[in-house]
Amino acid sequence: MVWQACWVGSAICAALLRPTTATNIIALRQREPSNPALTAYADAADAVTGERDIDGLLDWMAVLEDRFRLPALSISTVDRDAVVDGALRASSMRGNPVELTRDELQGILSQATGPHSG
Repeated sequence: MVWQACWVGSAICAALLRPTTATNIIALRQREPSNPALTAYADAADAVTGERDIDGLLDWMAVLEDRFRLPALSISTVDRDAVVDGALRASSMRGNPVELTRDELQGILSQATGPHSG
């Protein structure tokens, strides 16, 4: 039973990883282009692709989604509002490199609930 809960939690995080990373990168580029988090994303890209191309990092994540056949999340429209409300109040959001708007969080959920294709 415990392993099932861990697997479900991991699958949720995996489904949210690329959309959240992409949204953070877009928000940083638009609102905080000198934020050191962009350098950290470039470092991460270099570590996994050998190039400091942030967009290449997102492509690499998409390949992993396909390779591991990650399922899309299943969240109703009503539940999406509750998830976004919870996220906006969550203390864990303070660790995000840029403050995300309600619309951006809704967009992350829309991407995570759609088909995962690179």
